[in-house]
Amino acid sequence: MMRKLHQARLVHGDLSDYNILIDNEQPIFIDMGQGTVYENPYAKDRFERDVRNMARVMTKFGYPITDEKLRELIVKDDSKDIMKVTAKKSANKMAKDSGKE
Repeated sequence: MMRKLHQARLVHGDLSDYNILIDNEQPIFIDMGQGTVYENPYAKDRFERDVRNMARVMTKFGYPITDEKLRELIVKDDSKDIMKVTAKKSANKMAKDSGKE
């Protein structure tokens, strides 16, 4: 499910075991109030927090995984790290908009 959000260039922002429901053995993410698009300057921090939280939750429920491995699985097969590319584009756009190119 995190991979689907990543592919859609979205970040949940507050992912934890309290914000996941299971329906017919499929996860459903709820409480998307802190969700954002990758272009948001806070997206990378929120994505990293979601990765840390979910690695902790998965380990708690018997599926031990490191933050690094989970992040790798989420962004797997991307030709570029979307978060880095988007963050750079956003920073460039903000600099241009503020006249500090």
